[in-house]
Amino acid sequence: MRPLRPEDPAEIGGYRLLGRLGGGGMGQVYLGRSPGGRPVAVKRVLPGLAADHEFRSRFAQEVEAARRVGGFHTAQLVDADPFADPPWLVTAYVPGPSLQEAVEEHGPLPPPAVRTLGAGLAEGLAAIHSAGLVHRDLKPGNVLLAADGPRIIDFGIARATDFTALTADGAMLGTAGFMAPEQVTGSRTVGPPGDVFALGAVLAYAARGEGPFHAGSIASIVYRITREDPDLDGVPPELRDLLETCLDKDPAARPALPQVLRALSAGGATGDWPPPRIAAMIAERDVSARSNASGGTAAQPRPATAPAHTPPQTDPVFSPPPPPVGQWTPPPPVTMPPGAPTKTGGAPGRQGGGAALAIAIVAVTLLVVAGVAGAVVVTRGDRGGGPTTAPTVPTVPRTPPPSTPAVDASAVVGTWEGTYECAQGLTALNLRIVEAEDGRLGATFRFSPHPSNPDVESGAFAMRGDLTDGVLRLEGERWITRPDDYLMVGLRARITEPRPERIEGTVESTAGCTTFTVERR
Repeated sequence: MRPLRPEDPAEIGGYRLLGRLGGGGMGQVYLGRSPGGRPVAVKRVLPGLAADHEFRSRFAQEVEAARRVGGFHTAQLVDADPFADPPWLVTAYVPGPSLQEAVEEHGPLPPPAVRTLGAGLAEGLAAIHSAGLVHRDLKPGNVLLAADGPRIIDFGIARATDFTALTADGAMLGTAGFMAPEQVTGSRTVGPPGDVFALGAVLAYAARGEGPFHAGSIASIVYRITREDPDLDGVPPELRDLLETCLDKDPAARPALPQVLRALSAGGATGDWPPPRIAAMIAERDVSARSNASGGTAAQPRPATAPAHTPPQTDPVFSPPPPPVGQWTPPPPVTMPPGAPTKTGGAPGRQGGGAALAIAIVAVTLLVVAGVAGAVVVTRGDRGGGPTTAPTVPTVPRTPPPSTPAVDASAVVGTWEGTYECAQGLTALNLRIVEAEDGRLGATFRFSPHPSNPDVESGAFAMRGDLTDGVLRLEGERWITRPDDYLMVGLRARITEPRPERIEGTVESTAGCTTFTVERR
């Protein structure tokens, strides 16, 4: 949970807000406290979207869908006002990570856990279909892992089977990579088989750590979904046949949910739930939420700060490693060239919104190898050009600079959310950092549109790095979801606290990105 920001309200609909749980391009989700002291999740639509009549209708549809389903398969709807300005809804708080968070932090689930997950999701989808609804956006981020099984959330684009579509013909609502072929092509006849397809894709993700149609761009993903076989490498053999049938491109050839449930639970094949590492994540969140809801104070908002400003610079920048502990002198702010980052190989002058990631740290490395001098200057007290001592002047002992406190790599492990600054504005950043088996750090860098900069494209890449002598360094390693022609960047920040709640640093890029700020989630 992250602290409230100055612009956040203190309460919504009589529910006191305690902190931020997450959010996206459509709304913000808070941890709240009911008048009776129970922890709840409060979702508020972004004010800019509340003025959109179509979006407001879709939000009212989400509220109605949540009411119709109910039960332990979803996060129970508690309260809602789709006609407020802006609209909001409240659900029971589920103290568990999303499937996406769990896989990114700990890797694929063991086969028995995948079976248990699949059986729980099949039950949940069956309940949704029994209410006359189709979810249409089942994905790892919409699956919460609770102590007693998974919960399906976010009915923002669920549709009744007899409902007239709110979108125009050919419009595509959903998340690329987990949508059925009939959905990505804009069909208005997406029925329960579409959710079965998404279930197969989600279970493949849980089993292998990557979706079955993983590709670098949305266009490539759509092509693979509609034209190519799913990639099920890494899926346990006992699950492959079932997932292949779920992912059949013909809706009529996919199994019904009762068949899926029987296959997953045959012979008591489902295992203990939750797996130990996920159980630890659930316990930590449960303790934190109940502590806050039972009388703990809300996380205090931090004062708003203006983005750091640095003068423009024309040469690529490279920051050399710091001297040993106790001799470090803070360098001047690192500055990147002006102008929004551009995509490689694109039309002249074309600027991508998410091109905050426009130049890879690899490119910087190549410049250094080629002999390009770094543009950052660190003052070292050069005495050249004159005598180094003056016998007639007494020497005054200098006080050594304070040593940087020893900080362990575990200080930065966790989920961080915030923004980074580029010439065209802010881009939303989600950063997950874990300790790798080799003792170094691994991370997932996810970028997406910021409300103030909605034209940014979304993407993600894996990073590797370390925390040495109080300096965090992360470099791009491989793409997870890559918009066409985008390149990776690196991050650098000084860490001085054993468990910081906020990290500020520089984006190592030569294309106009300068600084980043993230807060612990």
